[in-house]
Amino acid sequence: MSNEEILIKLKEDMEMRAFSHYTKDSCYRKAKDIIKYFNKTMENNNRRNR
Repeated sequence: MSNEEILIKLKEDMEMRAFSHYTKDSCYRKAKDIIKYFNKTMENNNRRNR
């Protein structure tokens, strides 16, 4: 799963759970920051930490 797919899935999940738009914006921004900080796909980071 690519980073873009992860962000899309995050948005879909938050929509389904009826999060407020403030919460959705904050979570989405933080997820993008984490991805940018590590500069790798999150899938690769998850495999290494298991």
